[in-house]
Amino acid sequence: MVVLVSGGAGYIGAHAVRALQSAGHTPIILDNFSTGHREFTAGFVCVEADVGDTQAVTAAVKKYGVEAAMHFASFINVSDSVHDPRSYYDNNVASGIRFISALSAAGVKKFILSSTCAVYGVLQDIRPLTENDAINPINPYASCKRMLEVVLTDYAAAYGFSSVLFRYFNASGAQADQGIGEWHEPETHLIPNILRAAMSKGKAPLKIFGNDYPTGRTDGTAVRDYIHVSDLARAHVAGMDYLREREGCFTFNLGTGNGASVLEVLQSAEKALGLRIDYEMHPRRAGDAPFLVADSSLAHKELGWRAQQSDLESIVKSAAVWEEKLATLRNRH
Repeated sequence: MVVLVSGGAGYIGAHAVRALQSAGHTPIILDNFSTGHREFTAGFVCVEADVGDTQAVTAAVKKYGVEAAMHFASFINVSDSVHDPRSYYDNNVASGIRFISALSAAGVKKFILSSTCAVYGVLQDIRPLTENDAINPINPYASCKRMLEVVLTDYAAAYGFSSVLFRYFNASGAQADQGIGEWHEPETHLIPNILRAAMSKGKAPLKIFGNDYPTGRTDGTAVRDYIHVSDLARAHVAGMDYLREREGCFTFNLGTGNGASVLEVLQSAEKALGLRIDYEMHPRRAGDAPFLVADSSLAHKELGWRAQQSDLESIVKSAAVWEEKLATLRNRH
C-alpha cells in the first residue's frame, strides 16, 4: 500500500518508514520539520507541510494515491505539556483531528495512531498494564493522545475509518547503520542522556528525577518498559496488515513486559559500555508516573508480534553507536 507517514522525519516515524519500505509498501513522508530532521528523509518522497493543513494533506492523498496513514507527528515532552497545555492541545489534538478528517474525506480508510501508555495514568497496584485497564491520564500530553483515541473510535463507527491505536511504552535504541536514531533538542529521554553523561566523562552527570516512587524496587526510581524502536516499527507494519482484513478500531500495548528502574538501566549501560557513569539526584518531574510496564499478550495473539531485540544491552549498544554518529551530525548544524 501507499502509506502517508506524518512525522516521518522524526525518531519513531523514520524507523516506521524504513520498515514499511522493507515490507514492500510505499511510504510518503509528511513533516513540517519543526522537530524532524531532513537527513532522515533522504531517498524518500517527502511532503513538507503541517498535519493540520487540510489542503496539503488532501493534495498528497490525491497525488500519490495514498491508501493508509500512520500518525507520529506530535509534541512529546510530558513536562512541557504540564507547563504549556495550550500548545499541546492545539498541535496534538486540533491539528490531529484536522489530519484525520482530511484523510477520511479524501477516501483513506486505514490509520495507525502513535499513542502512549501514559493514558493509563497511575495504577494502585504494581503490575503490567493490559488494554482493559482504566484510562486516567495525569498530564496534558497523555490527555491529548487519549482524545485522539476517542475520536478514532467514533470515526470507525460513523465513517468506516478503521484504525489501530498503539500504546507505546518507552521507545529506545536506534538503527545507526541506516543513519537514524533518537535526535531531540533538548533531549529528555533516559538512555540518550545516560550516553551523553558517559561521553562527558563526569563533566555533565546524568540527572535522575525522583528516588521516592512506590514501585516495589528498593532504589525508588521510576520503572519503565524499554522497547527497541525497530520492534515498534515492525508492529506498525503488522498493524497495517491487520487492517487489510478488518474494520473497526483496535487497541494494542507495545512493550516487553519487563520493567527496569532508572538506576537499573544506568547499571546496564555501565556494564554494556564498561565504564562508570556519574549521576545526580533531583526532585520528581511534573506528570511522571511511578510504574509503566506492558502486558503485550494481545498484540502477540492478534498481530503475531512480540519484541525481538529489546533487551537492555542491545538497546544501549545500538543507541551508543547512534550517539557517536549524532555528534558528527550536530557539528554540521
